[in-house]
Amino acid sequence: MRWFTAADVDLLLPAAAAAILQIGVVAGGVLVWWTGEHLVGAIGRWVVRRGGRGCEASR
Repeated sequence: MRWFTAADVDLLLPAAAAAILQIGVVAGGVLVWWTGEHLVGAIGRWVVRRGGRGCEASR
C-alpha cells in the first residue's frame, strides 16, 4: 500500500506493474476456473450418456 500513497514518483512504476500483474493473475484464475467448469461439465455429460455408475444405457 505504501507504493500507492508514497509521494515518491519512483514508486509509481512498480505500483503500476504490480497492478497489471494482479489483473493478469485474476484473469488467469478466471480462465482456469472457466476451463475447469467446461471440462467437468463435459465429463459429467459423458458419464450420463453412458448410463452413469457403471451401468450401460440401453438404446
